[in-house]
Amino acid sequence: MVKFFTMNDVVADLSKTRWLERLRGISLSDVPPVLLKRGSRSRFEHSLNVYRLSKVVIENNNLPHEVAMAGLLHDVGHAPFGHVSDFFLRIDEFGKDHVSCGADLIRGEAGGISAILDRYALDKDLVAEIMEGEDRRYSLFIDDSLDLDGLDNAQSFYTAAGLNEFYELELYEPLVIANSYTSYRGQVCLDSASVEQVKRYNELRRAVARWVWERDECLKPWSMLGKALDLAYDHGEMGEDFFQMTNEEALSYLSKMKSARQIMKRVMAGKFYHRVYRAVLPEYHIQQFISRRERLAIEREVSKEDDVIVVVGKMGLQKRVGIPFLDLSTGTLLEPDSFFKNEGITATYLAVFCENKRDATKYRERVKDVF
Repeated sequence: MVKFFTMNDVVADLSKTRWLERLRGISLSDVPPVLLKRGSRSRFEHSLNVYRLSKVVIENNNLPHEVAMAGLLHDVGHAPFGHVSDFFLRIDEFGKDHVSCGADLIRGEAGGISAILDRYALDKDLVAEIMEGEDRRYSLFIDDSLDLDGLDNAQSFYTAAGLNEFYELELYEPLVIANSYTSYRGQVCLDSASVEQVKRYNELRRAVARWVWERDECLKPWSMLGKALDLAYDHGEMGEDFFQMTNEEALSYLSKMKSARQIMKRVMAGKFYHRVYRAVLPEYHIQQFISRRERLAIEREVSKEDDVIVVVGKMGLQKRVGIPFLDLSTGTLLEPDSFFKNEGITATYLAVFCENKRDATKYRERVKDVF
């Protein structure tokens, strides 16, 4: 155990591990920038930013250092292509996602990170529990309706990808919101002076979600990468070691797989599938994404060939803020509903693409029959 250290010492040592180093090669956007044709910061840079915001919160509120460690390490389990890997393959076939894999790394299944946390007498189990949302005293800072992850994520993606081309929105200041976290009678609150900043965050996050789900330049390569994962797995060419690659390594690997070679050739050349159908399905209730088995069953119902891709998931239209605001001048708690409506927060989104444009019309009718 190191008796005298600073948090910068811990961050420096963790940053040298192969697990955090790998995040330099994982983009914050699920679709790698080389395919998206837009900028994106790395998840390494994002992790450092979330750590810095977490550090502000713990210093202002006398919280344990493990909260900041959870901020730094919250994305350490991400696979190449981020959520694409989780939702197309990893959750259903391997029983894991980036959160559970990250928690395993922290608890010591792969070493490295665990040893460093032990050396500095930091509670690795608490760090993992905060990330997994199990310790509600602290997890709301990393995994909740208004968390530090989202505060950095939304604006980082918006600015790096140049989304001001589509939306003219005022930027918010993540540091201002982070500084507004306070405690009142044992309850975490936000200083009511930050309401306007939180409103800006809400609108910008909504714009990012709409761009990701509604614009083909993102959703087409997103879905085709997922289809490549499906094909490689179904042909026995996909193992758990894939999820420890960088984006560049994963693109190269899939491009060499016999099963995925054809679709990856199209992806790398920017020759994307054609849109068949896209709709919001408010009556179709799912927790996150439908299971891989259900999704593949829909694809088979629409087409007997491997030339249709179905994506069904939750689109975040509005971010509900579940943390109350505190009027510091009067000591009055203001419920978040005073500022943000609960209706229309999320919607279930369906997108279908096919390989040949001439088939789009007939497939469109079949999709309507399914739903």
